[in-house]
Amino acid sequence: MRRFASQARAAFTLLLEAAPDAMVVVDGAGTIVMVNAHAARLFAYAPAELIGQPVEVLVPERYRESHLAHRSSFFRTPSVRPMGAGLELFGRRKDGSEFPVEISLSPVTTDAGLVAVSAIRDITDRKRAEAKFRGLLESAPDAILIVDRDGRIVLVNAQTERLFGYSRDALLGQKVEMLIPSRFLSSHEGHRHRYFAEPGVRPMGAGLELFGRRADGTEFPVEISLSPLETEEGLLVASAIRDITDRKRADEARVRLAREQAARAEAEQANRLKDEFLAMLAHELRNPLAAIQSGLGVLDRLGNASALASDTRGVMNRQLRQLSRMVDDLLDVSRVSTGKITLARESVDVPALVARCVATLTGAAADQRIVIRTEPVVVDADPMRLEQVVMNLLTNAAKYTPAGGTITVTVARSGDTAMIVVEDTGVGMTPDLTERVFDLFVQGERSLARSEGGLGIGLTLVQRLVEMHGGSIDAASDGPGRGSRFTVRLPAAPVRPRADGPRASTSPAAPSPAGRRVLLVEDNADVRAMLRTLLEVDGHEVHEASDGTTGLQAVLDVRPDVAFVDIGLPGMNGFDLVRALRARTEGVPPFLVALTGYGRVEDRQRMEQAGFDACLIKPVEPARIIEIMASTPPRAHRT
Repeated sequence: MRRFASQARAAFTLLLEAAPDAMVVVDGAGTIVMVNAHAARLFAYAPAELIGQPVEVLVPERYRESHLAHRSSFFRTPSVRPMGAGLELFGRRKDGSEFPVEISLSPVTTDAGLVAVSAIRDITDRKRAEAKFRGLLESAPDAILIVDRDGRIVLVNAQTERLFGYSRDALLGQKVEMLIPSRFLSSHEGHRHRYFAEPGVRPMGAGLELFGRRADGTEFPVEISLSPLETEEGLLVASAIRDITDRKRADEARVRLAREQAARAEAEQANRLKDEFLAMLAHELRNPLAAIQSGLGVLDRLGNASALASDTRGVMNRQLRQLSRMVDDLLDVSRVSTGKITLARESVDVPALVARCVATLTGAAADQRIVIRTEPVVVDADPMRLEQVVMNLLTNAAKYTPAGGTITVTVARSGDTAMIVVEDTGVGMTPDLTERVFDLFVQGERSLARSEGGLGIGLTLVQRLVEMHGGSIDAASDGPGRGSRFTVRLPAAPVRPRADGPRASTSPAAPSPAGRRVLLVEDNADVRAMLRTLLEVDGHEVHEASDGTTGLQAVLDVRPDVAFVDIGLPGMNGFDLVRALRARTEGVPPFLVALTGYGRVEDRQRMEQAGFDACLIKPVEPARIIEIMASTPPRAHRT
């Protein structure tokens, strides 16, 4: 401690007056011995009023008792205490008002003894600023932490407590790494040191994947902004922390939705391409089938009494029907899957429908015995689709039943349920195959002796058509070599007696009247040639065109009674031809028949809208051609 000489009093007084803070000098008894003008102004006293007063006059009453003890302690062990030593201190003015202060103490030895020199600073403005800052801090929507250079937390707001699950007291003074997942700890300290070395503002969402760690150990995604703060205590960094869990979930949901939409669009596009491919495939397959079908019709019309010719035509007709059925099944599976088949329901006599199917199958199942057991049963169904179901089940039974075996078809009613059971004595099924038999492209093993082919789609189509009717189908077998049983269950309808009896099976159409003038507009030469021969055998006058443009001109020049127009013509297609023809008003147009390998519902609708009078799907039964010719009057008789 330095000596305070009396001759230096005047110089010391000048130093006190020059000080920026209020200066109060107190002796060992706690009496004020000197003050500067700044102190007098701060406490609102005249300097003379303070000299000789106990220093406690400047201390709020509630602190005076404890202040006496602090003063005595200071004089017993005097030492320098700097400003801002962590105590909440207040001064008291003459009028009794209080204000926050910071005080530094310095012991000085004088010729009169030890004195304490107090520098007193009014921190009201700073406290207001701090209060305002804290208010802003508490009202902030994000968690706010202020961290010092050592990484210790010096300030937090209530949002921080809520976000991390710690109390304020548990956070203050702790290393900020306590809020960071352990897997990031090793790198975070380095990031912190680099930030303090080169401080700068870093906004939210600066491209980093950041995570916070709660008191319970759970982690959550965050965005953090950093701002440097220059303070009297040195450089601090303020961190605004935002929980982005909901945003992440929303982003992930949007990504999932976008992926699902993309996958759905891709699947829909694939379905469209598949449908278009299948339609084109059917068209390309049906053209050669149409030529074969017409050729067989020609052979039937020419006649050949030999057994060999008759048997040969029978085989060709059966194989042609098999090919046609496979093409139809292939397309129908796709249509059912995409909801493009609608049912034209009506009251259907099930025993009569089964009898027609068995009669159709007789040639294909010549090596098996077919037994029919029926009772009156009526269902509300699409007869064409129900016939497709029964034909597929019968064909499947014939395919897997050896020569000499038996196929039994039973039609029965049980309460409100109609049952169609197709049972065979064929190769049977393993339990695994029984479970999968309705899956697409699944087929049972056939012996090398069985030559019938198939695509493995018939039973899949059967199941889907039955379900469209509100029914069900199941498969059963006692094992390999012990036959199979398929049971179709459909909602039964009340049995109504038929006035005209069951419909008869298809029979050859009556010969068509000769003398019709016919135009064939078809780009496939074989199909055109066979159709021409079939029609000429029946005595019709036939003209030809191989594309739409010449076909349109031929209609105008030849003026046919009937025009068979292929849809897939080069250049001007069949739709364009018919529209152009319908747009012409002169004369009576021919009876227009569409020939197409496209059999989709939308294709048929387009044909009707374009103005065709009839539509034939290739391959066309010769009997259907003859039927149209017989039912269409000459053009001159139509108005």
